[in-house]
Amino acid sequence: MPTSHFHRTLRHVIAAGLAGGLVLLFLILRGAYGVHALNRSFADAAFILLVMTMALGPLAKIAPSLRPCLTWRHEFGVWTVLMAFAHLYVILDGWVRWDLTLFYLVPLERTHGEVVIDRSFLLGNVMGFVALLYGVILLATSNRWALKRLGRSWRYVQAGSRVYVLLVVLHSAYFLLWHYAVYPEAKSSVFTLPFLLLTVLLYALVVLGFLATVHKNRRSLPSPPAKADEGRTT
Repeated sequence: MPTSHFHRTLRHVIAAGLAGGLVLLFLILRGAYGVHALNRSFADAAFILLVMTMALGPLAKIAPSLRPCLTWRHEFGVWTVLMAFAHLYVILDGWVRWDLTLFYLVPLERTHGEVVIDRSFLLGNVMGFVALLYGVILLATSNRWALKRLGRSWRYVQAGSRVYVLLVVLHSAYFLLWHYAVYPEAKSSVFTLPFLLLTVLLYALVVLGFLATVHKNRRSLPSPPAKADEGRTT
């Protein structure tokens, strides 16, 4: 096996171990192992991996010595999407039993079991679906074959990562902040504050990375030629 393939395989093994370890850690911290605990733990693991994936770029701009770590973005990105798929599968198979109407029809205890359409619940789920679709597209085009086929359009497709992250943040924010406030019978997550702090940290790194790039570009600009003193006599 060529060295590059070996290193890539090794990174995938390590990323897979990290993903599995995060799922197990979240299950242990929740002290529960049911369907809801499992689907939330997969979602939490996907969120952590996404933050790690997106933070590597800004960190490499802030500290150029970390540039070799950029090679991990692909593996972390792959396992982010795989954890998101696992999150969705557990919901589909373990909770809604493949009845997609349950993604927008919600039985409310305070209405004596009446089933109502919750548009905010639907919107939160749609954002999750679209985010996963974006993740699949980014994953499918994160390779040299796609780069050669797409040419200059490749950068345009990869720029969708910003939309991808925003949709994940909005999807997570809905379930962490809004859903449990509207439905008191649902158990809120103890990870709400840590996840909010991680989101703020990620966007702070993006801003710092941008400022580092601006500073670097300004330093690389040639100095303007000095103007001769007008009216100077020798």
